Amino acid sequence: MLYLYHQKPTEITIINDKNSELISSLQKKFLPESIMVIVRNRNNLDSLSEHTFFSGKEFHDDKTNVFVCKNFSCSLPLSDLSEIEKEL
Repeated sequence: MLYLYHQKPTEITIINDKNSELISSLQKKFLPESIMVIVRNRNNLDSLSEHTFFSGKEFHDDKTNVFVCKNFSCSLPLSDLSEIEKEL
C-alpha cells in the first residue's frame, strides 16, 4: 500500500458488469500500479455516489462504461477495449 501511495495508481472504474468479455480482458492484464473497481448495479452506484470519486458517473443498463483515472483526472466513459488500452 505504501508503494501505491507514492506511485499514484491508475484507477479503473467499471460501471455495469454486463460486458463480461471486456472485464475479463482487463482482469487478465498485468496492471500492478492500478486499482480496479467494478460497480455491478445501479443500487451500488447510488450508494457510492456520495463519494466524490463516483459522483457524476452514470449507470446504463445496456452498456458497460469504463473510466480510467490518473492524477486526479478521469477519462470520458469508454466502452471499447482498444480505447481503454490507450488510456492505460
